[in-house]
Amino acid sequence: MNGGKNPIHDGDYLLLERVTPQSAGSITGLIMAIERQDTGDNQYLLRLVTKPSPWSLYTCATNPDYEDLEADDSMRTFARLKGILNPLDLAIGQELMREDIPILFGEEYNRNWNVGHVVLYDQRVHVLLVTINKQGKSQEHRYHDYWVDEKTFHWQSQNSTHSP
Repeated sequence: MNGGKNPIHDGDYLLLERVTPQSAGSITGLIMAIERQDTGDNQYLLRLVTKPSPWSLYTCATNPDYEDLEADDSMRTFARLKGILNPLDLAIGQELMREDIPILFGEEYNRNWNVGHVVLYDQRVHVLLVTINKQGKSQEHRYHDYWVDEKTFHWQSQNSTHSP
C-alpha cells in the first residue's frame, strides 16, 4: 500500500478491526484486509473496496505496482483498517530498557544513549531517560523524579548536567 495520500510503508504498525460476514456491514469505500488463495498459498492484501456497478465489486490497490482485482470466491475479508499507529503511542506508560528506546525513533543504540538526556536534532526531539524506581540506588543518585500529571513530568538532574 505504498501509495496514495496516506501510504502504508513496510514496518508500519496498523490498527485493524476484526470483522465477520455478520459484523462487516457495508465495506464499499473502506480499506479491508483480505485473505485469498493464490496457487495453494494464502495471500494477504490491504485493498480499497469499490463497487463500480451493482453487480461487481473490486479491490483496488493504492500502490501503482499492483493491479486492481475483481472480488471473487477466493477472497475473504477479515478486518477493516482503522489507522496507522505511531510506535511511540504504544510506548506511553511502558517501562523500557535503555537499549529498546532508539528503535522507537528509527535510531540505533550507541554511547549517546548512556546519559539521561538525548537530543535528536533532525527530529527535533529531546529524550529524557529516567529510572523511576530508585531502590538500590545510592543516596546521591536518588533524584526527585515524578509525574505531576498525565502530561507533565518533574525531572531532577545532577548538578553537572548541562544542555548543549
